[in-house]
Amino acid sequence: TIAPNPFKTSATITLNDASKNKGYELKVFNELGKEVINTLIIDQVTSLKTGQLHSGIYFYRVSDSGKVVQSGKLISLQ
Repeated sequence: TIAPNPFKTSATITLNDASKNKGYELKVFNELGKEVINTLIIDQVTSLKTGQLHSGIYFYRVSDSGKVVQSGKLISLQ
């Protein structure tokens, strides 16, 4: 899960089953589909700095070895 949503300067990513996590890839895209964040998640709880993102709607995708394990919409309130 990613919370809070909407977010301002940071969001916390919590993985449901950290025992299976060998390094998930998190990608965040703006409304135009441009990738604005690409990071590796290796801990069960990870803080994501989002201060560089403008207000608006973003889409995220968490993948494991190319397979999407979670995706959704995020709202930035900068």
